[in-house]
Amino acid sequence: MKNHVDKTENTWKESFDPNDPFAALVIYVRNERKSPENMREDATNMMWKEYVELCLYPTIAQQTFKSKHKTHLLSEFVTVYDEAFAVLTVENNLEEWIYQSLNEEGKGNDLALYTGKGYSKNGKKKGWTIDGLKRFNMICLRIEELRGCAISAQKEKWIQDEWIEKTGRYDARRNGGSNVNGDENEEEEFVIRDGFMNKPSNGSTSVTPV
Repeated sequence: MKNHVDKTENTWKESFDPNDPFAALVIYVRNERKSPENMREDATNMMWKEYVELCLYPTIAQQTFKSKHKTHLLSEFVTVYDEAFAVLTVENNLEEWIYQSLNEEGKGNDLALYTGKGYSKNGKKKGWTIDGLKRFNMICLRIEELRGCAISAQKEKWIQDEWIEKTGRYDARRNGGSNVNGDENEEEEFVIRDGFMNKPSNGSTSVTPV
């Protein structure tokens, strides 16, 4: 993210070149008419590669990725839940990450979409809101649908070939207040998909800045 900040003036500004795959990914996620879970269908191959290596990789057990990313297609070792959580995390945290890049790692004020909305009874900021949990379920359904499409198979084969022929980001790293939403008293019965239960409650995941 830091590589996409214009520091030529006193006030740092965003500098997202749509011809850069990472910048194109940011622009895509920010587009209100797009849904990031559709990246399998909408994204270019290079955007897809940026997403997988920067956003999806941190949700996968490193040993699993290390042993299978060149021998198996992505959907053979990455669960729908892993992929859905990566999408949700990017959607939730993107504006916060951009703010931190523009403000020397300073934190924004409630920029996350689905986490940290108000405080629980023990005084700690809340984790995922009900809207965030519902969004996770919706993303799971869409990813399950897209995984059966030809375009998904093509993208998975393309990125596997890239990893076999070249080194990706993974290989380079290896080598080198108030109750805002009222969820405390939420009475609605809601069942979250099983794969969500092992994910962090604060909506964060480690993403390597570029």
